[in-house]
Amino acid sequence: MKGYTTTGVILYVLFLCHIFSFNGGNILVTVNGKAQEYISTDLQTFLSAQGYRIDTVAVEINGEIIAKATYGTVVIQDKDVIEIINFVGGG
Repeated sequence: MKGYTTTGVILYVLFLCHIFSFNGGNILVTVNGKAQEYISTDLQTFLSAQGYRIDTVAVEINGEIIAKATYGTVVIQDKDVIEIINFVGGG
């Protein structure tokens, strides 16, 4: 980019990332009725970080059931409402 300094371009990109909470910004999400602040990530990483086993949960985001095959590509957004149902065995 002719006429722009590397530092100027980097500062501009950081500014845009901050404004749009791009890739890793803090977001407010309601999970099972409890609003909390989290770091923006994909659903699979989020579930693992919260201690859920992917094979034993069903997830709904904003009223839509999410297919397990898409957990790695679904990005949790600011103000999402997530319901997680954890299946447990027993008798």
